[in-house]
Amino acid sequence: MIYTILILLHVLVSFFLVVVILLQSSKGGGLAGSTFGGGASSILGARGTANFLSRATAILAVVFMLNSLGLSLLLQGGGAPRSVTQQEIQQSGAQNLPRVPGDMNLGDLGSSPGEPAAGQPQSTPDQPPAEKPASP
Repeated sequence: MIYTILILLHVLVSFFLVVVILLQSSKGGGLAGSTFGGGASSILGARGTANFLSRATAILAVVFMLNSLGLSLLLQGGGAPRSVTQQEIQQSGAQNLPRVPGDMNLGDLGSSPGEPAAGQPQSTPDQPPAEKPASP
């Protein structure tokens, strides 16, 4: 719920920040004079419009940064980072496939590459190697 509200606020602030920045007069005149036919300048005066847009830009920039910080702190406790491949392996039945010798274990994040995944039989080093057929 709070995440949705913060995302919606972020999108709105981003949109208004772009609009306010584009409305400011620059050396070339900007969009402030041509968009509204100079009407905004006549209501607040040329200097009043510039002050209002500068303050609005600063306020919106601070809200944008604080909202970004809030969103990052809200999502920080999401757990250990996992790749899309690891998520797909855990969701599908791919972890039940036979393992290839020397294959990295992508399904179980807690084990090292040399250990078998959870549910996989452990091979014991005490077993003798399979006999090779005699070659003629």
